[in-house]
Amino acid sequence: TQGDSLEINSFRLINPDIYIYADENGMANYNLVMEQTTTSSSQSDPIKFDLSNYTIENATVQYLDAGSDLQILLDQVSHSGTFTYERDKIIWDANLQSPDLRLSQQGVPYLQEAEVVFNGGLHFDLKEKSYQFLENDLVINALQLFLEGNITAIDEDLDFDVRINSRENTFKSFLSILPNLYTENFNQIDTRGNLKLQRTLKGLYNSTKNLYPKYNIGFNVDDGWFQFPGKDQAISDIFLEGRVNNSNRGFDPAMVHVPVFNFTLNGEKFDGNIKIDNKNNNQFFDGKLKGKINLADLQAAYPMPTVETLSGVLDVDTHFEGNTAAVRSKSYSEMNYGGFINGNLVRLKMTDQPFIVMNSFESTLKDESVQSNR
Repeated sequence: TQGDSLEINSFRLINPDIYIYADENGMANYNLVMEQTTTSSSQSDPIKFDLSNYTIENATVQYLDAGSDLQILLDQVSHSGTFTYERDKIIWDANLQSPDLRLSQQGVPYLQEAEVVFNGGLHFDLKEKSYQFLENDLVINALQLFLEGNITAIDEDLDFDVRINSRENTFKSFLSILPNLYTENFNQIDTRGNLKLQRTLKGLYNSTKNLYPKYNIGFNVDDGWFQFPGKDQAISDIFLEGRVNNSNRGFDPAMVHVPVFNFTLNGEKFDGNIKIDNKNNNQFFDGKLKGKINLADLQAAYPMPTVETLSGVLDVDTHFEGNTAAVRSKSYSEMNYGGFINGNLVRLKMTDQPFIVMNSFESTLKDESVQSNR
């Protein structure tokens, strides 16, 4: 028929299990549209489709990309939105909430039991095979973000040009995505300090070709300070600066550079920096650590659910430079390190692990040797 228009006022799904899967060849179970192999000689009027309102309640959503070993799980999902299709264009306004987001790749967990909220719009141009982010808000725990840019399908690849930016975030919002910190009493944590965070994704994606968009993550924490309720110690004078990026031939970072990493715990200052470059399946590293840490003070400042006992003092002043291939082959002449790592009355007991006791030890790092005294 010509000039067809279909309007659905609403529908609702309750307790669905949604499984999205893409195999090693990029074939996905959500790709249900058959390719058009013939052309019609007659022109038909455009079809319009309106979905005024839909809701999905208490859903479990699992996504697995076998090609990149990327896994995403969303539990207890509440989702609602509107959907309009006309002249090969789709406008989709959506709201999504989940108290349990888990994201991992190649067995490495990047997010665990994170709260996520998304409100925003997406524009799909089916003729141009492009997808554009409209105005939106993305909140992960207390970290407030928004997405800009577009994704375009080019033959079998997806071309990303996406920016992930932060909105007036504080140091406290950054703390919310660190392990063991986003708990029921998170809002009672005393903090100060500023955060700048930016991430870009640019380039082609095709997991079957091991082709990934280049990402660039920049972060900066200025004069951070925090103290947890019920904890005796605060961690202060936190200055953190870093960059992480990859090549277009893998998702794993090609470079991690943290030129500034400073904090003070109970009057003791700790400084460090590190640079890691991945080249030809070999990690080249260069860094230094300097400072004294009272381990009991650290446990009194930072939640450690699996640590039952932690005490003693570590005194560190060391620099190191080398690569993982040299470490594996014990080619210490290719490495450069020096300084010392000393400990006194160190006690460590973790859940279901043996008790570790080191009354005193001194380790001197120099040239090709490590000398230890206990």
